[in-house]
Amino acid sequence: MAEKINTNCVWINNVQKRPGFLIRLLHQKHTAIFNSECSVDGLTPMMFSILSVLTQHDKIEQTKLAKLVAVDKTNIVDVLNRLSKMGYISREKCDSDKRKRYTFISEKGKLVVEKMNDRVLYSHEKTLAPLSDEESMQFLWLMEKLLSED
Repeated sequence: MAEKINTNCVWINNVQKRPGFLIRLLHQKHTAIFNSECSVDGLTPMMFSILSVLTQHDKIEQTKLAKLVAVDKTNIVDVLNRLSKMGYISREKCDSDKRKRYTFISEKGKLVVEKMNDRVLYSHEKTLAPLSDEESMQFLWLMEKLLSED
């Protein structure tokens, strides 16, 4: 049975005020900023996240990597295939369990992360620019709180 809807909420009759709508717009805004500030080889924010995580691990099992970057197993395979074709990563099968695959960042991948890192951080700052430092911290905390309810 569905829970009772709060008919006093601000978004009941205004799609543009609904949380999901605003979250989608903010994601679009940040992606556009990332693309304009960080354009290298067509790397997407997801690809950069994967490369960033890989800089922190010598090698990592594909399923664990998917969890760390919050991507489902099917989609991560596609992204890893593209990163591999670009020369940013390499992959190998596990000797003891052929179902497992390990991913490594290449020297080219390390260099692109180093090259892009300041621009990526700037894109995050630009996304949050309308907020004060205190508001930015509160906003990040609130997003983490919303995501921790899963």
